[in-house]
Amino acid sequence: MDIVRKKFAAKDISEVRDYWNNRPCNLRHSPQPVGTRGYFDEVEARKYFVEPHIPIFAEFPRGKGKKFLK
Repeated sequence: MDIVRKKFAAKDISEVRDYWNNRPCNLRHSPQPVGTRGYFDEVEARKYFVEPHIPIFAEFPRGKGKKFLK
């Protein structure tokens, strides 16, 4: 585990941000144009179909009104 930690600790946060900005999770969950309302609706529906535990685990109502990403 220490080898993995060291490998990722050496990454600059901008590299990590760029990686995920270029490869968003569930990118292929919808044939709609990326960024459209239809795209996000389909991705969300598929995500919670495949991973129904997320809303329970994440406790989304607890975060209402809070900012999580900068």
